[in-house]
Amino acid sequence: MKEIMIITNYYPPEIGAASNRIFHLAKGLQNLGFETSVITPLPNYPTGEIFDGFKGHFKLEARENGIRVFRLWLFASNSKNKILRLLAMVSYSFSLIWFFLTHKIPKTVIVQSPPLLVAFTCMLFLKRKKRKLVLNVSDLWPSAGLELGVFKENLSYKLLKKIE
Repeated sequence: MKEIMIITNYYPPEIGAASNRIFHLAKGLQNLGFETSVITPLPNYPTGEIFDGFKGHFKLEARENGIRVFRLWLFASNSKNKILRLLAMVSYSFSLIWFFLTHKIPKTVIVQSPPLLVAFTCMLFLKRKKRKLVLNVSDLWPSAGLELGVFKENLSYKLLKKIE
């Protein structure tokens, strides 16, 4: 059976369109005959706190609806403080790097973006392992941040645009 992996920031039991969409993508690939696995952080959205039943773990592995799900540690935060939010993204990226170095990765990997840092981490490490990457960009970020007034068109914004 052909293997495929999905890397995402949101997956059930988290609520919302992103987790629902990724679950149905994983289930659809499974129904097409793929051995599907998902890498996601420990559930924490929308509260910014790790859900009960998942706290105190660095990595959890389970089979959910026939899909192999790896949940990795992150510093969970939904704070408006930019440093704490960045720390949350960076911590998940470090957990992903650890996972890539310690686990067998299928030939094809779907990466859900945003966040850009996760996509960048995956591209950097998985291209070296000669994996086929499919980047699923579901939001025009950081452009959306500029339009919403979250970002200003400064050096940071220009750097994020280059990464994008």
